[in-house]
Amino acid sequence: MVHLMQMKANSKDAQNYIMSKTNKIVTLKDIRNIKSIAKAPLNTNKLEQIIPKLIQEGDSVKIFRNSDKNLRAIYYQSKTMKQMFKYFPEILMCDGTYKLNNLRMPLYLLLTVDGNGHSEIVCSFLLVDEDEITLSEVIQLFKKENANWEATKTIFTDKDMKERHIFKQEFPDARLLLCLYHTLKTFRREITVDKMKISSAQREQCLTLIQRITYSHSDEEYIELYQSLINFNFPKVTAYYEKNWHDIKEQWVCAYRRHCLTFGNNTTNRLENINQKLKAGIEKLSSLDQFFTDFKKVLSSLRIERDKEVHDLLLKREIIEFKRDTYQWKYHNLITPFAWKHLLQQFSFIVRYKIKENLELNEYEEDILKKTANQEIKVKMDKCDCSFSNQMLLPCCHILALREKMGLNPYDENLVLDRWKKNLYLSHHRASSNIENLYANDTSQQVTILDFTSPTPAAVSANKKYVEASKLCSRLAVVISEFGTEKYKQKMEDVKLLLSYYEMNKEVLICEVASSSENAVTEQNEMLDTGIEEIEMNFIQQNVYPHSEKNLEEQVIYLEDLNKNQSNSLEEINNNSKKIKEKNQYEKCSDTQYKHQDDEETATNTSEEIIIEKQMPQNKDCDWNLYDGVGNAVQLTTTKLFANNEVYTQKSTSSTISCNQSEKCNIVPSSSLQKINESPLAKRTIVPPSKTNLNEELLSELKATKLPPKMVRCGRPKGHLLTAIGVKRKRQTSAVPKKYNLKSDYEKKKLIFEWIGLSYEPTIKYTASHLPTEPKLIKSEIFENEVHVSLVQKDFSASGYSALLRFLITAKKIKNWHCRICNKMSNGISTISCAACLSRCHKKCAIIKRKPKGDWFCTVCNENENV
Repeated sequence: MVHLMQMKANSKDAQNYIMSKTNKIVTLKDIRNIKSIAKAPLNTNKLEQIIPKLIQEGDSVKIFRNSDKNLRAIYYQSKTMKQMFKYFPEILMCDGTYKLNNLRMPLYLLLTVDGNGHSEIVCSFLLVDEDEITLSEVIQLFKKENANWEATKTIFTDKDMKERHIFKQEFPDARLLLCLYHTLKTFRREITVDKMKISSAQREQCLTLIQRITYSHSDEEYIELYQSLINFNFPKVTAYYEKNWHDIKEQWVCAYRRHCLTFGNNTTNRLENINQKLKAGIEKLSSLDQFFTDFKKVLSSLRIERDKEVHDLLLKREIIEFKRDTYQWKYHNLITPFAWKHLLQQFSFIVRYKIKENLELNEYEEDILKKTANQEIKVKMDKCDCSFSNQMLLPCCHILALREKMGLNPYDENLVLDRWKKNLYLSHHRASSNIENLYANDTSQQVTILDFTSPTPAAVSANKKYVEASKLCSRLAVVISEFGTEKYKQKMEDVKLLLSYYEMNKEVLICEVASSSENAVTEQNEMLDTGIEEIEMNFIQQNVYPHSEKNLEEQVIYLEDLNKNQSNSLEEINNNSKKIKEKNQYEKCSDTQYKHQDDEETATNTSEEIIIEKQMPQNKDCDWNLYDGVGNAVQLTTTKLFANNEVYTQKSTSSTISCNQSEKCNIVPSSSLQKINESPLAKRTIVPPSKTNLNEELLSELKATKLPPKMVRCGRPKGHLLTAIGVKRKRQTSAVPKKYNLKSDYEKKKLIFEWIGLSYEPTIKYTASHLPTEPKLIKSEIFENEVHVSLVQKDFSASGYSALLRFLITAKKIKNWHCRICNKMSNGISTISCAACLSRCHKKCAIIKRKPKGDWFCTVCNENENV
């Protein structure tokens, strides 16, 4: 049954299977318990247990850490990955997938295309932060591990990858291209009605035009379409396009990437396909151990499918329509099936081309591509300027037609790139080559821990501060959520109090406190094992380890007055603080129990700072002998917060600590203190490292590596799409311009005066002298049926209104109107009228193929209404 659960069998099917075999009632809860038992061996994130199972001979595993030994990245490249990139390095595709592990570290894959068109993963790495420094370090390591990186000519990424410019820096000779699918998807996501303040019809106009821009065939076509986008007069759309896309048009416009080596790829769909298979084979938010186990299973499954096709290539032979010993038949035997599929299409194009007399140029006929009719392409015997020849590095139809016209044999092995040749492909592929001996003499270290220091920027942006603080608060939330109810409430009060003083711009000093429960020492030791801060270690040694009886008698607990410009080192705080004495008297009640009697505490603090002082752990095997200057026993106080001469004390149920004054004032180190000296941190910072073999050192360093916090699954709150009464919340849409017939008289008058060429002022009585001198200055909108000029009669004098009517009769005969988008006069082309301002536009300029169902509004009216 455990094996069924490990294979992720359906719970209900497993339930029915068990019940049929055992004739016993089995609930789904029992199935879930069995699943948890099956996952238990792999439910860990400890690197010292994961990495030894991950590596094999020839594999590379690199652990990236910062100066604080916090994990930054995990780099993994197997021997088969290295071999595939060694022989097929021309193209790289990079993309990341998320939510595969409970540390929320995205998985990035580097993918290439082999000689038979198969997708091969050549590198994988997990990143804690997708920042420029970490990604740059990983890419540099990839170059170091793969000497053939200079042969990479093209790198595919998507626009969402903000640090993609690193590939351009690390691969200076490679061309950086964007995935067309993600490009159009980004346009559709960013150009919305709400963001751009346009209508839905105008949004479709923009997206349709941008799609035409993406697939433009020449620079002239791109410039023409780009100018059409500007003429739409959508300021927000134009600004977004020019800021984010116009300057990088060489990366996504087909007209500028037709000469790039792409092997027919325009998208990163190969990676998307593999990411889907990874998500199907790897449980969501699994532990690191489970993730790497499932990850290797998925890779093994993908390779078996690819290797099966290679064996078919060896054992089977395709039947083709061409006769033996023809150049088509020879090409079929020379190249792989993937290359043959593309070359076969070129054979059918040969008869459609005409060769000019000088035998240097050829041109398209009209039945090939109408958009590129009569386009001349430069072609030589072994080289062509067409997109197929540049992208595939195979003989195109132009070269084959020219060689036939010249009487040369179209078959030439030199016209085919080596990667497409069948014999070389089979000799380089893992299914037919001896990969096991490929790295037999490789003596390089398989697992390496790389510590690097991130350069501190001169000024940290507010967004960077927010991101770093959010990560820390997320980790704090995970830790607090794991406490019991009582401790959870107490910790929440501490955090709220701390937040309140941070909001008041107060300084805070936090010292260690451990509860005096039976498990206090155990909890303390566990905390030290997981990595206690060095400054806390120094504080414990300075305040708990007196070097002499005299020092012990003089030891006093003080409240320090900090300076805001001081460093946070406790040693500097102790040297520069103002000392405030506290006295606590204890009365001994019995040998095992002490009665606590507090005097009134008086504390004076003139600074605006908060001091959190916490008591030290006690142990039954050790008498803690702490005295004040008079010889009285001093209590290690509970948590106290001091600010602006106010004292806030949290109640604690811990018992007090005292000792017999007749005994010698020497502290015997307990098991807790011995644990401090035996901890990994103490060994790194105090005790010099011992000389051990390499494996033990690696395991020790892997154990000391600090992982990012485990992210708790948090579902979206129920009802976030519903209103208070349970009705589906309506999506907010942009405002719709008001139709002309629904406008007020004042708004109509303003439009009429604007069409006449005047500015409307209700206080002015207009005369004939105010009218324009030429009738052609009158706009054609005033002659629409919806317009009633009599509405402005009261604003003119009697003679002025009569002059206006005569003026309009003369202007109407001219029939002068202009398109509001292109500003060109009408020449019989069908137009469409705006329902708000009555202006007319060419349907071609407005990109309207068919008459809209409702009212249509121009860009100016939409923009004014949304503003």
